[in-house]
Amino acid sequence: MDHLLPFILIASFGLFFLLALSGAELFSRGWKKYEERYLARTAGVLDEMFLPFTPEQVFYLNILSVVVFSLVIFLLTRSLFFGLLFGGFGYFLPRLIFFWAKRQRKSRLEEQLVDAIEAIANSLKSGFSMVQALELLSREASPPISQEITLVVREMALGVNLEEALKNLGERTKSEDFDLVITAILISRGVGGNLAETFARLGATIRQRNTIRGKIKSLTAQGKMQGMVIGSLPLVLGLVLYRIDPNMILVLFREPVGWAILAAVLLFEGIGAFFIWRIIAIDV
Repeated sequence: MDHLLPFILIASFGLFFLLALSGAELFSRGWKKYEERYLARTAGVLDEMFLPFTPEQVFYLNILSVVVFSLVIFLLTRSLFFGLLFGGFGYFLPRLIFFWAKRQRKSRLEEQLVDAIEAIANSLKSGFSMVQALELLSREASPPISQEITLVVREMALGVNLEEALKNLGERTKSEDFDLVITAILISRGVGGNLAETFARLGATIRQRNTIRGKIKSLTAQGKMQGMVIGSLPLVLGLVLYRIDPNMILVLFREPVGWAILAAVLLFEGIGAFFIWRIIAIDV
């Protein structure tokens, strides 16, 4: 039996090596597919927002954020669980930043839309054509609306008709105000009418809507702040108790009863956040 031991060890080592090689190959393929999907999705977001970054830079920044958050929290708490938990936050951090930036950009576009409509109306009254008015607006306006109008002008220069270029603008902005303006332009060009007067009325209507939205936003700001404070209390209290007595909090992650309590907390937090969001979500 002893003389077979070297062969058993060699066979075991060979089997382990083959399994490790197969696992590494599968991981490499999965990682490559994930990277390709991530880069493709990020490229679309960067193009929509006209950001001067490459998808590869965002991808490596995402990996770096996961590593940094995990290491910093692990060194502060000496807890692998919290390190992995905040590492997950680091993974979603670039997406949260993109989501916030898209909302800010959309809000800025809608704020600029009224001035853009008035500028187009004045250009039309001065005898400009619709295309000439858009070209003038692309040169005179400030970002981000100048970026969108410039893209419309470039599409028309490449042979895309005005209707199709405006529809592409609506798909990029995903804004009800832009859809309203684009629909009015398409209808006016189809049935005829005074575009300058149409733009003047649209500008007044959208300005009133923006005023109402501003009032609603100020009235619901208190509810949003209360929801954020109440929603963050369990996390803040948990961190404070962990610093005071780690065993008091770690029992929640070690025992089935603690898991049930955490699940209940997350459930009720989600329900509360949903109802608060429904209360303050007023559509104009």
